[in-house]
Amino acid sequence: MNKQPVSYLQKDPRWKDKPYRVPGESSTIGSAGCGPTCAAMVIETLTGKTFTPEDACNWSVEHGYKALKQGAYYSYFKPQLAAFGITCDMLSWTSTYGKPSASVRAE
Repeated sequence: MNKQPVSYLQKDPRWKDKPYRVPGESSTIGSAGCGPTCAAMVIETLTGKTFTPEDACNWSVEHGYKALKQGAYYSYFKPQLAAFGITCDMLSWTSTYGKPSASVRAE
C-alpha cells in the first residue's frame, strides 16, 4: 500500500490521446476515461502495483465494460477492483440517499 494516495489525471499527456473505444466510435482516455482513471488510482494506492489509466481502460475494453460513445459502464468498478483483491460495493442512491441507517453505512 502506498503511503500517499496515487493521483492520476485523465488528461495527462502520457495517455490522454490513446484510444479508449469500442467499434463504432473514436473515444480516447482523455474524452471518456474518467472511471478507469479513478479505478487506477484506487488500485495503485491500495496495492502498490503500477496500474495506469491506460491499463485500466484496456481492461475495461477487454472485459466488455466500455459503453459505446460513453465511458465505462457503472458495473465496471466491482469486477475491476476484484481483479486486484479489492472489495467494492455498488451503492444505489435510492437505498442510501438521506438514509443514515442504510446497511452500507454501518461501521
